Amino acid sequence: AKSHSWGALGADGKHRPHPSKQFPCCAQFWLPLVGIGGNAVFVLYTGDDIDTMLSDWRGDYVRLEENHSYIQWLFPLREEGVNPYAAPLTLREIEALKGDKDAMRRFREAYRLMLDFYGIELRDEDSGEVARAPNYKERFSNLNRRGHNNLRITRILKCLGELGYGRFQAPLVRFFLEETLVHKELPNVRHSALDYFMFTVRDREQRKELVLFAWEHFPHREGFIWGPRNYFQYRAAKNAESSADQEITQENRKRVRRLGEQEVQVMETKEKSWKSTEEKRVQRLREQEVLVMEIKEKSWKRQKGRGYRG
Repeated sequence: AKSHSWGALGADGKHRPHPSKQFPCCAQFWLPLVGIGGNAVFVLYTGDDIDTMLSDWRGDYVRLEENHSYIQWLFPLREEGVNPYAAPLTLREIEALKGDKDAMRRFREAYRLMLDFYGIELRDEDSGEVARAPNYKERFSNLNRRGHNNLRITRILKCLGELGYGRFQAPLVRFFLEETLVHKELPNVRHSALDYFMFTVRDREQRKELVLFAWEHFPHREGFIWGPRNYFQYRAAKNAESSADQEITQENRKRVRRLGEQEVQVMETKEKSWKSTEEKRVQRLREQEVLVMEIKEKSWKRQKGRGYRG
């Protein structure tokens, strides 16, 4: 059996080298090294190289759970972690990683590896959409019992932002908010989802939408402390209006258009009727005026005739 301590004897009878002797930074874990056949050696307690690990460790949930150092190598950050041998990334190293297709392929595979460990699957690499994996019940049970995985998920989310996969952040956070607040499958993850996961998302608008979603599904809104409630009430009202507008189907739009056309026709008919009635009224008034004038004229002539005879 392999020993899991630094300096233990390997299969060749030699002491396993201290990781800092071979890897001054996490970036070299991902990038090909000269003389090692295009693979960066994965100097973990197991001694596996990166590609072997990504294939052989998948589904080995006991090893993924009990080994506490690999996560700093798989998902490096620009900050110190609990593994003293996984040095923080520099901006220069981040750019080198992002520019290497093989490194990014390995990174995506590492992300899939950990999603599977948590009972999640990546549905779409373009959007970052995730969903429950077939074995989610078993893996969710482990998540609820092993709280240190919340720290791992926070690191993964931060690393996604560092290495140019910001589009993966919001879908994963939304998934955990749904499972904790809506489906209530992960009650022991809720605290971390609200306090940490949401605020790793770099895109400001996506972060706002996630906090709004959390507020909408929080059991006691008066106790929601992750943002201004007045703003959430305003946004919820706007979203409700927008949703109502979107629910109008094309057929409904046609119906509204037809009703509008009918209303116009009714108005035109009424206008024509009114004009006709008005014209008749004016005509009657004119006839009455003519009649009055004729009567007045006759009366004036009679009065004038009487005065002349007198």
